[in-house]
Amino acid sequence: KKADSICDILLSYKGTDPEYLRLKGYLLYENNDLTGAMKNLLLSIEFNPDDDLSYYYMARIYYKLSQYDKALNYIKKAISINPNVPEYLSYKIFLMIIKKERKEVFYEIKNALKRYSDDPGINYLAGFFFSQTKDKKKAINFYKKSLKYDSLNSNKWFELIMIYESLNMVENAEKCFEKVIKIDSLNASAYNYWGYMLAERGIKLELAMKLIEKALQIEPNNGYYLDSMGWVYYKMGEYEKAKDYLYNALQVLDSDPVIFEHYGDVLMKLGDVNRAKEFYKKALKFDPKNKNLLKKVGE
Repeated sequence: KKADSICDILLSYKGTDPEYLRLKGYLLYENNDLTGAMKNLLLSIEFNPDDDLSYYYMARIYYKLSQYDKALNYIKKAISINPNVPEYLSYKIFLMIIKKERKEVFYEIKNALKRYSDDPGINYLAGFFFSQTKDKKKAINFYKKSLKYDSLNSNKWFELIMIYESLNMVENAEKCFEKVIKIDSLNASAYNYWGYMLAERGIKLELAMKLIEKALQIEPNNGYYLDSMGWVYYKMGEYEKAKDYLYNALQVLDSDPVIFEHYGDVLMKLGDVNRAKEFYKKALKFDPKNKNLLKKVGE
């Protein structure tokens, strides 16, 4: 209640004190009143041109408005006033990544890491940057360093999992899944992703089934999880059971090309070639450039 009354006082403030104006601007920003936030932050800057925090919040507003050039200009101004805030450097790098300034990002990250080698935000952005390049292995150590200081961040663990999976480093990915589930034992997405990763490779299928069963216990009508279970049964050679799960998945998700393709694969195994091709064609409607599907339709 005390905090609420303080917020009310700030929101009703009409004076010219730049710190109060900045705080009011921040509160309005948090309440998604971007116009009101901008008005107060610009007033704060007018009365105190060296208020780096106001420039930082202005950068965040323009990011929300998808005006990345303006956002970048404001964060650069914040850095010019106070160059010793790693969060400002992180935000600048983040905006540069969005603007796809790849060469500039590389040098910015390099210089930032020289100054703040242990900063979790900068290491995360370095990891994310390299994860988008051909040199994905470089990303791993940056993610690990970031997670050392932010070990309960499931999203970062998931991003590291995606890198390991893309490099076919399955055991490493599995260790990360264990971390995610330890953070949140009801993370259905983690159980499903882990199980599907194993099923795709045709390994540890019994474990894959148990993992996806767990996901379905949490979200029984999730079409993606139903598809995953169907795919496990397909890999086990139990095509009728696979067909049932995939049919149910299609009742929930009728625009996912992967599920249509999976259903076609099952029908093909059951000898129903014509219907299988019908489902491959349905998949192609949503993924018309898929070479594998084009090949299956033409066979």
